[in-house]
Amino acid sequence: MRLSALVLLSLTATALAAQDVAVDTWRLSGLGVDWHHASGRVAYDVKGDDGYYDIRVADPDGGNDRPLSELAPGLPRRHVATPSWHPSGAWLVAAVEEQEHEGGSYEAIPGFGAFNDIWAIAGDGSWAKRLTSIPDEVGRGMIIPTFSADGRRLVWTERLVGPIWWDPVRQMGIWRVRIADVIVDATGPRLANIRSYQPSEGFHEPYAFTPDGRGIIMATSTGQPSVWTLQIVVMDIASGQITRRLTQGNYNEHARYTPDGASIVWMTNASSTLGGCDWWMMDASGANQRRLTFFNEPGHPHCDGHARWAGLVTFAPDGKSFLGGGQYDLFTQEGWIRRVTLLPDGTGTGLTGEYFAREDLRGATGGAQPDLVRLDATVDFDWGWWMPAWGLPADRFSARWSGEIEPAHGGTHTFHLTADDGARLWIDDRLVVDMWGGAWGGVASGTATLVAGRRHAVRLEYRESWGAAAMTLEWSGARLGRQVIPRTRLHPRPTTVPAGNG
Repeated sequence: MRLSALVLLSLTATALAAQDVAVDTWRLSGLGVDWHHASGRVAYDVKGDDGYYDIRVADPDGGNDRPLSELAPGLPRRHVATPSWHPSGAWLVAAVEEQEHEGGSYEAIPGFGAFNDIWAIAGDGSWAKRLTSIPDEVGRGMIIPTFSADGRRLVWTERLVGPIWWDPVRQMGIWRVRIADVIVDATGPRLANIRSYQPSEGFHEPYAFTPDGRGIIMATSTGQPSVWTLQIVVMDIASGQITRRLTQGNYNEHARYTPDGASIVWMTNASSTLGGCDWWMMDASGANQRRLTFFNEPGHPHCDGHARWAGLVTFAPDGKSFLGGGQYDLFTQEGWIRRVTLLPDGTGTGLTGEYFAREDLRGATGGAQPDLVRLDATVDFDWGWWMPAWGLPADRFSARWSGEIEPAHGGTHTFHLTADDGARLWIDDRLVVDMWGGAWGGVASGTATLVAGRRHAVRLEYRESWGAAAMTLEWSGARLGRQVIPRTRLHPRPTTVPAGNG
């Protein structure tokens, strides 16, 4: 439910690992989106000039855009949103605002759900058929209908009572999960054997059937002190019981499986600086949680300086990218659709670190042989007044890190050295940053052009005179926020060295 981000608490978690991605804009205006793989059609909803949402269809690259819901005879001409393709591609379902009801249309905005029923709409807009009928009450409505993989079942969430603002668990209202069998006969599609599930009297929002078809992945307030700490769980369909909790803490919604069922992309405010929500990814078990986007981190290329809220996603057939809606205005429910491409993980293990007992990159005996060689996962050290390793002095020592760097993104990269005292950096044998002669250290930067996926030679030299000692190697780029260069993007020299404490 997109109203969910109106009140976000300052709940954060320790930042976890990040997955390299490329983020592009698919639509400057839009929200709900669903990709039918076999036909290569993407259905999405967007607010029209009349102020109501309509569903349109386009190719995955964004071309060949054309109307859909506006063509369907008999379909109410108010909000039509959150499309979900039937696996056949012959038709889709959507949440549709009733043509006539008490009150205005604000409560019927996609994500709020009031006065919404589920309709079936032909894939070419030639027909439309109403599948549900709710009472004409301001608190009632439906959102986010989603098919099972075989198209034989449909799940959605139904609003029974509108927001109860003074109750922290029911500030989004009271909702229940509904699952129905999908029947297609001579009269067209219809729903049968509708079942209801309500783990508690609060908020429950289902997003997809589990890969084995036995459960539903959903967000729920069950067991939470507030609706603003929703958690992603799996509910068993046979028993109606929550059998697995995939998140702990923070605020979480909008979970979808990758096509192979091995991973889940969801929305959370974990580690969010601006208070919005970003896309994260985890294994289907809930393990290995890592951040994908940084819409809410000032200074990052993904961030435009304002809080943003990621929403539901739909994957490409190969699972290597997805389209997802997000919001930049929670009160009008307006937003955009981004394309996120998951870049291959790096396979690096770090750089070869050579440490010298003298300040001039020479060992204790005055020769070029280092006193210590080890593998350092990253170059991000703050030794303070201490020695970098046992057997080395705390002052007047030096170090050299060498190997290769393998970027996920191509183009110009800026390398940032933070050193106390001196440092210099070569990329592909070209001196990029030189702050070797500084007496007190500081920060210096330089640029180099890198090719995505190609390994570039890197050499970093450091010297410590006296006092505190520190050395950090970072990079940034057009698609990369400033960060310590991670272990997975660094490769040691092709010699075996013992693992260090980096």
